[in-house]
Amino acid sequence: QQQGFKYLVFFQDTNPLVFRALPAFLGVSEKQNLEVNSLAIPRKVGEAVGAICNLVKEDGSGITINVEYNQLDGLMKSQGGEKTDEKGFSVYPGNVNSLIFRLAEYSQVLSDTQGLIAEFINPKYADATKTKFKSSTRLECMMQDYPKLLKSGDRVGFTQIDRRFCFSACKNDIKSAAQKFSQDLPAESASTCEYDFYWLNAEILRIAGVDIEHPPAEGKHSYAGIEFNFSQKIVLHPSFGITIDEIRNRCKNVRISGRSDVIFAGDVHLDNVQIDGAFRINTNVSGKELKNQNHVEIQSIDESNTNLPDWIKIRGYQATNRNNIEEVN
Repeated sequence: QQQGFKYLVFFQDTNPLVFRALPAFLGVSEKQNLEVNSLAIPRKVGEAVGAICNLVKEDGSGITINVEYNQLDGLMKSQGGEKTDEKGFSVYPGNVNSLIFRLAEYSQVLSDTQGLIAEFINPKYADATKTKFKSSTRLECMMQDYPKLLKSGDRVGFTQIDRRFCFSACKNDIKSAAQKFSQDLPAESASTCEYDFYWLNAEILRIAGVDIEHPPAEGKHSYAGIEFNFSQKIVLHPSFGITIDEIRNRCKNVRISGRSDVIFAGDVHLDNVQIDGAFRINTNVSGKELKNQNHVEIQSIDESNTNLPDWIKIRGYQATNRNNIEEVN
């Protein structure tokens, strides 16, 4: 506050996509005058994600708060089961552990409570029988429980955004991820997180008016039991733009082929440019065709190869020709 800041953002998960959602997330807090704002996504029933709920007591008083997934099942059963919407998602949005607090009220609550929030035990079970632990059980104290410290009438809300635009966690080992994928649940592995990162960057460019060739439907391949359809691998540095408008103003009449891998970085503008190949663009480009035969290939790995580094093994694939990206300076 003393430095002139109005809000504090808590980023609490291995989820790189959240930063693309932050401008809209923050805008909702400001527009709706929220003291606490939770980022949420459409959630599938049974998914290991907490849910934003409005819990109401018999006297009519209530609280808008996250209910952790290990407590949610019992709560839903007591209410006759978890309801779904017309698209098959739960009517209770999924909490992705990103929060915005308004500093004025947050500072006062910390002063009044010394920051003490009730702890709880969050067991991780090995299977559905719940007779063995998957890992050591511990006491937890979560920022999502902060609304419990607030008074009736304090403004607490949530902002729901399409999952692919704000959430792809990197937390499961490759075997657990493949099992979740087979159950039509988000795999949340290093491989799916990387894939979603490239997809989101390409989709942002499309929204900003860039003509990007879509991948063919028959281009799907399975790596370690998870299906992908890799096409362009696009990286947008924050220096290239944070909002859609910023990126739109940098790209005029730009086309990117389906086999291209492109890194956009810095204060650069592209006007009347066609891209076909692998490039890192660090300077203004106008009226040109950028073309080479380079391409970052995604290949399966030999899982029995003990010499592979862990950062490759956790993906189930490896990228080749990464050093063949041409610099445009």
